[in-house]
Amino acid sequence: MKILFLFVLFTAAGFAQTSNFFVKQNGLIWENVFITDKKDIADLIKKHPRLVITASEGSTYKGHGSEVKHTCPDTSPFMEKELSFDFEIVISEGKYRVTISNIKYTSNGKKGAKAIIKPESMWLSNGNINKNYNNDFACLNSYFNRIFTMASVYKNKS
Repeated sequence: MKILFLFVLFTAAGFAQTSNFFVKQNGLIWENVFITDKKDIADLIKKHPRLVITASEGSTYKGHGSEVKHTCPDTSPFMEKELSFDFEIVISEGKYRVTISNIKYTSNGKKGAKAIIKPESMWLSNGNINKNYNNDFACLNSYFNRIFTMASVYKNKS
């Protein structure tokens, strides 16, 4: 009976995770590990027109995504704005880890002024992820997985 209880408990906990988001030092972080046999991950990322690698050391690459547009139904209204974020890619044998932080949205205000929206103030509650925004997290989770696995699809046409 104990074994059945533990199995159900761990199975339910596994299904409860809907994304790769977690809280670290009061900031929202997205992280995923991708399995691949490709060695040129940084070159593939560079082909995405909205991702820029700003620093590299050994097998670690840091960069920034800016002016990214994405939409999903049933998400917060600010998610229709331009998205920017910082990323770090660490490459090791047969895999690479992508970590995203500093997620922001930019809204064009009156007279050309830009307003920065930091959604962490809504997405985090008392240092924990606010489950009322699961659609937002699912949308971003899907988007981040897509751009960091299929980077070659987004190459410049120049």
